[in-house]
Amino acid sequence: MTPIPKTQIFTLLALQAVVAFSFECIFPFVNQFLLDIGVVKNPEDAGFYSGVVESAFAISQLITVFPAAWASDIYGRKPVIILGTLGVALAMAIFGVSTTYWMMILSRVLGGGVGAGNTAIRVMSGEMTDKASQPRVFSWIVISYRIGQIVGQPVGGLLSHPERHWPKLFSSWFWYKYPYALPCFVGSAYALICSI
Repeated sequence: MTPIPKTQIFTLLALQAVVAFSFECIFPFVNQFLLDIGVVKNPEDAGFYSGVVESAFAISQLITVFPAAWASDIYGRKPVIILGTLGVALAMAIFGVSTTYWMMILSRVLGGGVGAGNTAIRVMSGEMTDKASQPRVFSWIVISYRIGQIVGQPVGGLLSHPERHWPKLFSSWFWYKYPYALPCFVGSAYALICSI
């Protein structure tokens, strides 16, 4: 059994959690976000519109998974993974400062579309390991994705409206105008750090 290249694999695991974090981070606040920017007036109507926003990410990821795999075969795994992660960082930042429904949807479409590049992570992990260690590494990939999901939602809920929770730190007009920017910026920063 060939030794597992731990540094490279753990880097890929951190990158794998980026897309899951980005997908889940908005769930705690998206309904209220829709109410705050005036997409819906009645809270009972928010479910449909939030479902569209949330599924835009997954649908665009589904549509772009094969082109992303093709691009990783042509241009290499690393450029596709890095550009995808940078695109997710940009999409998260845009979502946090969205002021319209279409801006929310387009940012999610962008995030899911470029996030499809994370399929190259699985391929790259398989190429770095031998058959004896692949089952262990592939299970780590699933675990890292789930960790991104598990961490994303509490971060989204905890960090939204920082001007209410920590008024001394977040008292500028920016946080009042964009109360959902902080969790998105944290997700964006995580993606940027992982892409380095």
